[in-house]
Amino acid sequence: MKRPLLLILLLLCLSNIYATGKKVYFWVDYPNSAKYGKGLTIRINHTEMGRIIPGELAVIYLIGDKKYTVELLDQDHVVGQFKIDTLTDEVSYYSAQIKIKGGSASFSSEKVNETEGHAFVRKDLYTIRMELYEDGLNEVNSNGGGDYGSAFLISADGYIATNYHVVDGYKTIKIKGIEGNFTTEYDADVVVKDINNDLVILRLKDKTVKFSTPPYMLKTQGASTGEEISVLGYPFGPSLGEEIKLTTGVISAKSGVGGNASSYQISAAAQPGNSGGPLLDSHGNILGIVNAKIMNAENITYAVKAVYLQTLITMLPDEIHQPETNTIADKPLPEKVAAVSKFVYIIRCK
Repeated sequence: MKRPLLLILLLLCLSNIYATGKKVYFWVDYPNSAKYGKGLTIRINHTEMGRIIPGELAVIYLIGDKKYTVELLDQDHVVGQFKIDTLTDEVSYYSAQIKIKGGSASFSSEKVNETEGHAFVRKDLYTIRMELYEDGLNEVNSNGGGDYGSAFLISADGYIATNYHVVDGYKTIKIKGIEGNFTTEYDADVVVKDINNDLVILRLKDKTVKFSTPPYMLKTQGASTGEEISVLGYPFGPSLGEEIKLTTGVISAKSGVGGNASSYQISAAAQPGNSGGPLLDSHGNILGIVNAKIMNAENITYAVKAVYLQTLITMLPDEIHQPETNTIADKPLPEKVAAVSKFVYIIRCK
């Protein structure tokens, strides 16, 4: 009896903390048989990435230009292994295949051309999203409806900020939560982007939508280690509900991974879906934009500093009217959250 082969596509998308912006795609064909029916374990550079079942699409974000060893495991047995190299190409595509014949398995892999690669990338499969930051992993099951993130308004002109990796590679960008309205979803376009610093500014296609002036300002002066901060966003998208989620902490360090000066390290917990959400100081000003975390460590999160967003704002085609005053500085935290939440949105990309 012929065993059907089902496709798994795993997308590795570099998160630009090291100013890369490169992508590596790879997918694996293997038999949907009793032998592998429960899926295979994916391990990259000795870090387990979770189990992959036939027909699932996984999205994996990695940081840094380097060579990766990808292993497929059935329990503790390595079924197949191949290498990918993000140092050589802007975009690379790899194909791997497992075959069973006479009770034994064989494994092969190859680099494929861009045309064939694009065909597989366009497959609309059930998605598991994984995020690997240096030495850890987070895995999120989604319903195939797209990838989620957070965003926030930077001016009453309708310009909205988020992370570049949230929208990168998707054909449609939809935003909801405008003025607290979660029943209407608006299409948005990229206006300007900063790939190196993982930032993008969006605007709704519907220019008739009216926005209020945000109650906060961008704080482009450096924050101090130990300073109290808050993070607002929508972890896991709407799957946890459309009420905004708050986590609090402190500035743990004034630099990011490897001493990267463009980021803060913070102790506030964040999850997939928090990407693109605002990092606030104790007065409610925007200190940065949440974009990464170390998964196998306790509450190590990173945010791009607001000064880089301010620089990107200067690249907009039109001059915008940013808030000139902070109207919530003296309010208690619950009132700050209530005021700011009207300007923090859910993004869904497909």
